[in-house]
Amino acid sequence: MELKNRVVMAAMGTMAEEADGTSSARQHDFFEARARGGVSLLFTGGQMITTRFEPWAQSMSALGTNAQIRGWRLLTDRVHAFGAKAGIQLSAGLGRCGLPFPGVTDPMISASAVPTYLFPDQNTRSLTVEEIAYIVKAHAGAAERALASGFDTIQLHGHVGYLMDQFMSEVWNKRDDQYGGSFDNRMRFARECLASVRSVTGNDYPIVVKFSLEHKFPDGRTVEEGLKIIKHLDEAGVDGFEINVGCYDAHQWTALLNYFGDTPMLYAAEEAKKVTRLPILQSGSFTPETAIDALNEGQTDFISLGRPLLADPLWLKKLREDRREDVRPCIRSNQYCINVVVTGRTASCGVNPQVHEERAYALKPVENPRNIVVVGGGPAGLEAARVAAERGHRVSLHESGTELGGRLLAATAPFKGQLRALVDYLRVQVDKLDVDIHFGSELTAQSPELATADEIVLAIGAGFAQPAIPGIEATGAMHVWHAYRDCRADVGERVVILGATKYGCDAALEFAMEGKTITLVDAGSVLAPDATGDERLIFADAFAEHGVQLLTDHAPVEFHGPELTLETDTGTQMRIAADTFLYDAGRQPDRTLELALLDAGKAVSVAGDCVEPGTAGDAVRKGFFAGWALD
Repeated sequence: MELKNRVVMAAMGTMAEEADGTSSARQHDFFEARARGGVSLLFTGGQMITTRFEPWAQSMSALGTNAQIRGWRLLTDRVHAFGAKAGIQLSAGLGRCGLPFPGVTDPMISASAVPTYLFPDQNTRSLTVEEIAYIVKAHAGAAERALASGFDTIQLHGHVGYLMDQFMSEVWNKRDDQYGGSFDNRMRFARECLASVRSVTGNDYPIVVKFSLEHKFPDGRTVEEGLKIIKHLDEAGVDGFEINVGCYDAHQWTALLNYFGDTPMLYAAEEAKKVTRLPILQSGSFTPETAIDALNEGQTDFISLGRPLLADPLWLKKLREDRREDVRPCIRSNQYCINVVVTGRTASCGVNPQVHEERAYALKPVENPRNIVVVGGGPAGLEAARVAAERGHRVSLHESGTELGGRLLAATAPFKGQLRALVDYLRVQVDKLDVDIHFGSELTAQSPELATADEIVLAIGAGFAQPAIPGIEATGAMHVWHAYRDCRADVGERVVILGATKYGCDAALEFAMEGKTITLVDAGSVLAPDATGDERLIFADAFAEHGVQLLTDHAPVEFHGPELTLETDTGTQMRIAADTFLYDAGRQPDRTLELALLDAGKAVSVAGDCVEPGTAGDAVRKGFFAGWALD
């Protein structure tokens, strides 16, 4: 199979299919947009080859019946129109990693009776030999439908601890028959699935296996065993590998958050290339620069992009046209692309709401351009201005400070690089679109700048609340944002941070990485309750690595100069001293200007934290919709 370049789109489960598991028009638009962007090969998310043993997966994207061929054929035609190849990922099932589904009480299946991922107090049911044979044979049926649908390659899903991975892995495979015990027996299921597909495709059709080189949790697969699997499958007739690391039991590795930095999994591709000459595909937080370096250094043969192509489907096209500054960065938050999928919603993107809504949210030119005033130069205001200007409106933006970026100006930590890149991207876009920007502009309802506006978009952010602790005013305690932006030089060596929120945890980690002694205090018992489970795992590991002292269940009582009295839920008190006290007690939206403008009869829309404090992705999306809705 000849590809026109070395950039491919990774398989992503997005819940964009129809309720019966057939391909949808939204999927077709989604794939067309990324094929139009110039990548050489696009993989679908995992297709269930059968739902016979996992009835909860009936509504998942599938290739288990002939009825599904028509939709996939429409999709491959769209991809082929742009000179790209289409690949389909076949999944034997999720096994112990399955999701709960209303009305389904049957136990989840696996190679053996082992605890399920989501409900470790419940065991899976071990598949019988006859059931295994059925699944193996179903691979041939799925392969037939893949060929009829026009797919150019098949990828077998042996990744993240799903069913095929469960058979390969000793930690989950406790069988004592021909499918368990020895390494060769544990590989039998994968070999038979491969042979089943090959019986349909023949030997000249490319088959790729995606799997984790190591699992990243105790008793899971090691790198050494991962390399052994590569050599085994190479000899069995595989044509290429997509190599990653992690699994559900080390979930923070399955979709890398911003804390991991760039290319933390690239070592896996380098290791794989030592034991096979077959092509290696590798994903994992690539930027354009790190992707080029990896190819030039021979660390991988293909760059596999998932989330970056959600953020910007024209990623590759813009680079080819020497428009690096126009590439919209993925901020690696996982909020809208992954976290929503497990709730049954269709994947989208924090910085690109057009994902899977390419047609519905197209930025069509307006027939009657109007004067739009955007108040606030944070991410919501910048995105609202960008979208409104791109549609053809005359846009002016008023920022009370001297710099664009809003609260993202506090993104100073090494692990916040993608947020800084987002600010740079938005600044460039509003400049290219000739948005009229005014700094130091404090507007009121009576400001003449608003008198001639046809529509006003308020994106003024939110203020920072101060914790109600007696004596706090006399300590010089400040919000962590001000410590980042205004008073960094005043932050001492011993720092106490009040509030183990996600914002507080980020500050604790950043200052600890600078070598400061950090104590993080919270009256609650849960670390970062406003963060995701993956983020909490990362914080716990990072705090241990950098020596952050965590005092949960310790409520602040009163300041005594440079000391703070804390009280536990049992009534025990202690004092803690610091050179600097920082805090995060939440943000407070201010609707004063909005209500005054509405009372004056002005057309007003609001976006970002001034509606409801949220994440950077929330702000960008609200800004997008505010600009998109201006007809």
